[in-house]
Amino acid sequence: MGSLLSSGAAQEGIVGDGIVPNLTVNYGTESFEGQFYLGYYGALSDNTEAGNATNNYVHYWANFGYKANSFFSFGAHFEELYLSGGEVNGGGSLDRIDGYQWFGPYVQLAKGNAGLRFSFGANLADDGFATNDFYKLSFFMNF
Repeated sequence: MGSLLSSGAAQEGIVGDGIVPNLTVNYGTESFEGQFYLGYYGALSDNTEAGNATNNYVHYWANFGYKANSFFSFGAHFEELYLSGGEVNGGGSLDRIDGYQWFGPYVQLAKGNAGLRFSFGANLADDGFATNDFYKLSFFMNF
């Protein structure tokens, strides 16, 4: 039960707060690997009070790396999240606001159809709403 999209986290949570259509594209050869993700987080309802707004976000990342051997790889990771807009209760809409732009290296361990990727680095968006540097640990399984 969320409220981030439908009320900017200002109201109680509601079921079906938003929808997240997304696309993930993976690339892999014997020597290289890559991934691209794009998701749009859109409010499905308006649970705001006067002056508050719904929130819509765009989130994407891309990474590309070299496979050193069958279980270890390394490369670069870029990720961005930003508020793409929203509707203000009482009229008007929100402008785009940067969240973060992360850039840094990653290392990955994989065996069979499962693996673990550790990404870390700097936040390039000094004026975003999330200004910290980052680390990200991802577990994956291919079916």
